[in-house]
Amino acid sequence: MKLEEDLLTLIKKEFDKNQIPEVVSHLESITLTHVMAESEHNLRNARFSVVYLADGDLEELVRVTKVAKSDFRDVIYWAGIKKKEQEK
Repeated sequence: MKLEEDLLTLIKKEFDKNQIPEVVSHLESITLTHVMAESEHNLRNARFSVVYLADGDLEELVRVTKVAKSDFRDVIYWAGIKKKEQEK
C-alpha cells in the first residue's frame, strides 16, 4: 500500500533527502497484514508513529519498523507516551 501524501511530507521534513527512498521502503514493508483487522486506519497510525518515534534517525526507524511488524500497538502506544512527555 502506497504512503499517503501527508506522511510523505512528514518524511521529507524529518529525514535527509538521500534517506527518503530507504525510509519509504521500510514504511511500505508495514502492511495491512501487520495490523489488527487489516485496518487502513491502524496501518496509517502505525506508520505515522514509526516516523514520529524515529525523529529523523534512520537506524531508529529500522528498529521501530521491526517492532511495528511484530505488534503495531506498541509503536502507537510509545508515540502517545512521547507526545504526552513533550507536552509537559
